[in-house]
Amino acid sequence: MLKESFKKYDIRGTGISEEDACKLGKIFARKHGDVIVGRDKKGSSRKLCKAFIEGVKSQGMKAYYLGVVPTDFVSFASKKLVRPSCMITASHLSDEYDGFKFNYDDGSSFKTSDLYYLRDKFFSDDCEQSLNSKGKRKRLRLKKDYIDSLKARYFNFFKKDLKGQKIVLDLKGGVSMAPYLLKELNASVYKINSNGSEPNPENLLELSNKVIELGACLGMAFDYDADRVLVVDENGNYVDPNHISCLIARVYGGPVIASIDSSLVLETCGNVIYSKVGDPYIQECLKSVLCKCKECNPFGSESSGHYTDPHHAWCSSGTLFSAIIAGLALNKNLSELVNSLPKIHVRKEKLDVPNKDAFMNYVCNFVKTNELAKLISDIDGVKFEYRDHYFTIRPSNTEDIIRFHVESVSGLEESIIEEVKYESCYPCWR
Repeated sequence: MLKESFKKYDIRGTGISEEDACKLGKIFARKHGDVIVGRDKKGSSRKLCKAFIEGVKSQGMKAYYLGVVPTDFVSFASKKLVRPSCMITASHLSDEYDGFKFNYDDGSSFKTSDLYYLRDKFFSDDCEQSLNSKGKRKRLRLKKDYIDSLKARYFNFFKKDLKGQKIVLDLKGGVSMAPYLLKELNASVYKINSNGSEPNPENLLELSNKVIELGACLGMAFDYDADRVLVVDENGNYVDPNHISCLIARVYGGPVIASIDSSLVLETCGNVIYSKVGDPYIQECLKSVLCKCKECNPFGSESSGHYTDPHHAWCSSGTLFSAIIAGLALNKNLSELVNSLPKIHVRKEKLDVPNKDAFMNYVCNFVKTNELAKLISDIDGVKFEYRDHYFTIRPSNTEDIIRFHVESVSGLEESIIEEVKYESCYPCWR
C-alpha cells in the first residue's frame, strides 16, 4: 500500500493487499483494543475485511462483525456500544479502489492526526510480534436497533408514515438500507441498480426515466457505502443538494452546519455555520452546537449530498435522509417545494494543477489585493464574492485537484468567470 493512500480522514487507494489489511488490523488493535467492523459489498472488501479481523484477533482483541452495512450503521454501532470501529469501503470510487474509514468510540470519524499515527506505524513497524492469538470474531446483530433509530428520527419531524408514496431507489450495487426503511414506513419502493459507483447529475438518467415511467413522487440514488443521496423530483429533474438542504432546514429548525463549498442559498432557509469540507470537520461543529443546546436539531450538509443527523449517528446517512426527503414530499410535490426557493446558477469544475499550494497562494493574494473581491471565508480554501458571483476555490482533500465552484442568483457571466480564472488562477501556469 502506498503512503498516498492515507488521506486526511480515511484510507483510499489501489493495490491494497490482504497483508496490508491484516497489518492495519494489528496496529489498530494495539492502539485502540476491541473494534466493530463493517464492509461494503465488493469482493475485495470481503477479503480485506477478513484479513483486518485476523490482524485484530492476533493481538488478543475482539472484532465485532456487523456484516455488509452502510457507513452510518458502523458509526451508529460505535455510538451505541462505545467502541471504536472500522468500515471497509472506498466509498464512491470505482472497483479498483479499496479503503478504510475509522471511527472513535462515540462514532465520530478519525481526525487526521490519529489516521496518520496508523500510517506512520504501518510504514515503520513490522508488527510481527503478537501478544497472543486468543482474540475472537463475534457476530454483532443490530439491524433492529439501527432501523428503530432511523424511524424515531423520521417520526420526530413527521406525524404520518409514507403510505401512498411511490419511490424509486437507485442503489448502484451498494449497501443502502433505504429500501428496508422506506418499506417499514409503508412506502411503495422500486429498486434499480444502474452502472457507476458514484451518483452524480450526469448518470441519473435511468433513475429519472423510471420515476417518470412509474409516476413516482421522487427518485433517489446512493453511492456505494450509502453515506450520501442525490434526488430527482416527480418529473425526473435533478434537485441540487443545496436546495434539498434548504428544505431539510425548514423541517429540522436547528442550525445548518454546511461545508464551505455550499451555496449561499442556505442562508435564506436557516442559521448557517460554515465548516471545512469533510466528515470530521462537520462533526466537530455539530458537537459544538449540541454542547450549547442538547435538545436542538442541527444537521450537517455538504453540497455533494452528504447529510448528517447527530442524534442518529455522527457519520452522514443516505438511508436516514432518504426517509426525511420522502417525508418532505408528503403534502406537496417536490418540484413545487423547490420552486419556492431562490434560484441558483452553479458551475463546478475540477482543475488539474502542478502545485496546489502555489496555486492557492495566487488565489488568496488575488482576493486580498483586488478591491472588487470580498472575502466571505478562508477556513478551507477561499470563498469570496466578485461582481455578484460567489466563488469557492479550494484544494481537494481526496484528489490531486483544485475544486472551482461559482454561483450566481442572476445568472453566470462567462466573462466574469474567465476574469477570475485569469487573474487569480492562471498566473500559476504562466
